[in-house]
Amino acid sequence: MSRLEPRPLLGLVGALLFWGGLCFTILFGAVGAWLLATGSQPSWILLAVTAGVCLVGLGIVKWSGVPLSEAMLL
Repeated sequence: MSRLEPRPLLGLVGALLFWGGLCFTILFGAVGAWLLATGSQPSWILLAVTAGVCLVGLGIVKWSGVPLSEAMLL
């Protein structure tokens, strides 16, 4: 079986999903902590969805054959 060629466009899409998911996970984590501190009930499903998007993006980058550091620079 031949080795798969790197797919830079797929790596770029994965890197964008990874960074977007990471930023929103941090944002919603901070909002959830603030809501807990003020006595409100946060929606934890949003945090799980954003963490899932981050993991999907990382998986796409790994599947594309492009290292994450190079995919972020495309």
